[in-house]
Amino acid sequence: MNYRFTYADDLSEPISLDEAKNYLKIDFDTEDTLLAEMITSAREQAELFCNRSFVPKTIDFSTKDFEDSVLLPFPNHNEITSVAVDGEAVEYTSTGLTQLEIEVTAIGKELKVIYQAGGDITKA
Repeated sequence: MNYRFTYADDLSEPISLDEAKNYLKIDFDTEDTLLAEMITSAREQAELFCNRSFVPKTIDFSTKDFEDSVLLPFPNHNEITSVAVDGEAVEYTSTGLTQLEIEVTAIGKELKVIYQAGGDITKA
């Protein structure tokens, strides 16, 4: 199983730099870049640990180990852009609310799904 994330240019972290500085009682700007990088890193690690998408992103997911259905990682799923088996677009059905499972009838060696996930972290 492989995946790659692509983020929008206007990505907004769940916790802003100002919120973090206020909480940490930091009133100077010299380490703003470092602190912003730490916020991003913490969010990325939390997403991996929780297997959730906290911010909007496009996920390019592929697996060579599939039968006829696959549970897509990193919900909250918003929209499936494409589904392909061995590079050919295929018909599929999806089930689920915030975490989608897709079923394909095509047989092949590699399944590739591109989809959007993330956004409202209050979704269960």
